[in-house]
Amino acid sequence: MKRLLALAGLSLSLVLAPSASAQEDQYVRIFNLIVQADALRADGKGRESLEKYLEAQDGLKKIQSAFPSWNVNVLNFRLKYITDRITPLMQQFPGTAMPKPILPPGTMDPLIGRISGLEKALFDKDQQIIGFRADKERAEAAMRDAEAKLREALAARPKDVDPAEMAKAQDRVKLIQKDLDIQKITLEQQTAKLSGLAKEKDALQKQIEDEKRELPMLKTQNEGLKRQVGELSRQVGALPKVQDLQAQLAAVKTELKATQVQNEALQKDNKKMETLLTDPGLATVDASKLKQLEKERDDLQKKLNDALKAGGEKKR
Repeated sequence: MKRLLALAGLSLSLVLAPSASAQEDQYVRIFNLIVQADALRADGKGRESLEKYLEAQDGLKKIQSAFPSWNVNVLNFRLKYITDRITPLMQQFPGTAMPKPILPPGTMDPLIGRISGLEKALFDKDQQIIGFRADKERAEAAMRDAEAKLREALAARPKDVDPAEMAKAQDRVKLIQKDLDIQKITLEQQTAKLSGLAKEKDALQKQIEDEKRELPMLKTQNEGLKRQVGELSRQVGALPKVQDLQAQLAAVKTELKATQVQNEALQKDNKKMETLLTDPGLATVDASKLKQLEKERDDLQKKLNDALKAGGEKKR
């Protein structure tokens, strides 16, 4: 009995222990390539995604060749997944070959890295499910064996036998029955764990699909933000610089001051002319001289008006 429980515990610990095999490390790197290829395809980069798919396909085939019995169902599923995507892309980009050298892992953006981590968790969950299924099958076989032994012990019990032999037979039946009960409990536990792992796997798969759907949307938003930044930078570059505006303001102030000085001089000349024209001492001045003075006055007045008008426009 203790031996059976010890074996069950050992098998459980082996299933739950993280795998560090070479083929698993290779498989995780190939997962990264598939995730990158999916992202490139969603972004409209068909040729680049085809190169990644071809690289991942080559890696999976190498694992199959080196480890023929390792996770056959998982590898076949992934190969079919890749083939379904390669076929239409090869029609669009004939002659595309796998790129060399292989890009090292860790060059993805954070979202792709998160998707890769989820794919790794999904792979680990597949491994656990495979292990628990094997444990369940062993538990079912052990239970069937215990049931057969129980039927054999009951059938072999003689009708007329001494009490000591009868007691031994009954003890053997009890022992087998107890073993059978333990096997039933183990089977129920394995079934429950398997069901829980299946739910966790479905949740991980859904999360991966959600992340992949989010990836192209984030890329689109990022491109939109880049365009907005470029447009704002262009608009800022088109605006006059502060130094230019200050220089223009200083020039306007200088010109305005010169106009004011000119206006003051014209006003003084106009006043002198009016004094000369209205002075009684100049009454003997002939008519031609008077007309000349009036003309000079009118000219000065016109210049003054023009200067005032020009100064007003510059102020505006």
